[in-house]
Amino acid sequence: MGNIGRFLQPYYLFNALILLSYPLARFWAMNTRGLRNGLVHTESEVISWEKQAFSLLGIITVVKFIKRQSLDSFFSDFFMFMKVAVAVLAFVLDVRLFSWYWMVYTIMFVLLQQPRYAGPSKFTHYTPASLHEAVNLDDGVSRLIEFHAAWSPPCLHLEPAMAELSVKYTKDDFKFGKFDVGRWPYVGEGYKVSTSAIANQLPTLILFKGGKEVARIPHVFKDGSFVKGRYRKKDIIKGFDLDGKSKRKTTAKSKREAKKTR
Repeated sequence: MGNIGRFLQPYYLFNALILLSYPLARFWAMNTRGLRNGLVHTESEVISWEKQAFSLLGIITVVKFIKRQSLDSFFSDFFMFMKVAVAVLAFVLDVRLFSWYWMVYTIMFVLLQQPRYAGPSKFTHYTPASLHEAVNLDDGVSRLIEFHAAWSPPCLHLEPAMAELSVKYTKDDFKFGKFDVGRWPYVGEGYKVSTSAIANQLPTLILFKGGKEVARIPHVFKDGSFVKGRYRKKDIIKGFDLDGKSKRKTTAKSKREAKKTR
């Protein structure tokens, strides 16, 4: 789905229903069950727990929205913390209610995957052979390659931002590409990109020019250690000087056109 349509998919709708279901669950626990099988026994105690849970959820939501890579990453984080908050309140209200929510969460985890971004982009998708050829070309073209894996949530969350950047910044001398290290992990190792979930190196963005690596996120040191990557659009633009490259090319083009008119 494109920019908006993916947010209407079952993954988002069912997660939203979890939050909307809480008032009904609360009514059932208080009026049908009479708060007989939980940690609280009065409405004032319930309200106290709700204030703490939803206040904390509100703070986390604001922080995650400010630090978001994309709306996909924001909603993923929000839904996770929201479900924790609802589960805790369900346990406080009634243990049986908590078990029902846990069962629903398990079913959703198995059946509902977060939709992938499928909007406009200007990526070249590489195979091992074409990647080797592209990064070693000395043709004056810079290539920003995203090493990703289909199973990695951070890669999925970065897709909208990278797609938007590829549309905005692709030029004759600056291209964007993607390489699936989940499919070809041995190739990733050659570029010091580990597919291990523990390594936390996915996605890795590497800028190549003239057969050489110019920059990367996250940065890897000679001893193999690395700095945790920052993947907001403004961090990527700054890290690879995308605005600087664009301005310099526009200036050079303007000078050439000015010379032609003389």
